[in-house]
Amino acid sequence: MQFMNSVRAKLVKLKTDFPTEKENNLREYCATSYYITTLLVDAYTFDNQSWNKIVFEKKADDTDIGWTLGYTLNLTTLIPTETPAR
Repeated sequence: MQFMNSVRAKLVKLKTDFPTEKENNLREYCATSYYITTLLVDAYTFDNQSWNKIVFEKKADDTDIGWTLGYTLNLTTLIPTETPAR
């Protein structure tokens, strides 16, 4: 229950910080951020000391790292299309 209260509190803050953003998008951002945080903390065991040592790279051995683009494209298939205003 504490986890859900934390998620709700974060979503309320996102709505306040980004009032023009659609709620569905904010929910997706919230879920994605929790996933990434859980992965870094629980799976890779980053803690307060090692957190600042995280470095995000765009290339690995002169090769572009494109997983983020693939992930983003995959997420866009989950966003429902909207009917244009008439």
